[in-house]
Amino acid sequence: MKQVGKQPLAISVGKPGDGVPMGVTRRTQLNPDGTTLSLFDIDVSQAPVPDRRYMADTAWVDREEDLIRLMFGQRRIDKKGLRSLVVLCLTPEGLGQFLDACSGFPDALKTLLDQKRGQLSTADEEPLQTVSMFVNIIAAAVAGDQAAMDCYHASPWAFRDLKSSGARNFPIEPIVRIVLTTSLFAALFQELLRIRQGLPAPAAAGAHLGAHHG
Repeated sequence: MKQVGKQPLAISVGKPGDGVPMGVTRRTQLNPDGTTLSLFDIDVSQAPVPDRRYMADTAWVDREEDLIRLMFGQRRIDKKGLRSLVVLCLTPEGLGQFLDACSGFPDALKTLLDQKRGQLSTADEEPLQTVSMFVNIIAAAVAGDQAAMDCYHASPWAFRDLKSSGARNFPIEPIVRIVLTTSLFAALFQELLRIRQGLPAPAAAGAHLGAHHG
């Protein structure tokens, strides 16, 4: 009797409970200097929507040496400060991945963001209702006057295993959906582009995770 071999199971990465597994596309890029860059792409348009939602009517960005903080706030009705604040922390690498994904926006959307650019504003003090979260994958969408940013986190274990194994699944944890106006998103987007210009160039060799929006 001929024995039928079983197909190998897809290799997963990360620790148990690390998040929702996403399919990974692997490719290798040859740089002009002869080094190679391993690229791992995931389609965040297929990622689950975060359960937590936050409507922001003000935003600004704060940068430290190796940390970028996106501040999203809700103004009090009497306009005397903020009612609440959500702080999203990400690394320069995470910022670069987000902006690289946004480079695929259609030209009509890029024109819309340039036309609808609003204003960023800071707060004098931190409200009692403040929460800080670490994210490293962000997907954005714009429709008319409304925008949304779905934010996710992938653990260091997931990144380590992805680079050192032949994994085809990459777990990400849904963190929060930020809902804001298109004009506020446009102002935030332009500020992030400005900040990126002052950051060191990413390594030409090694591995890079890219997240595209479908």
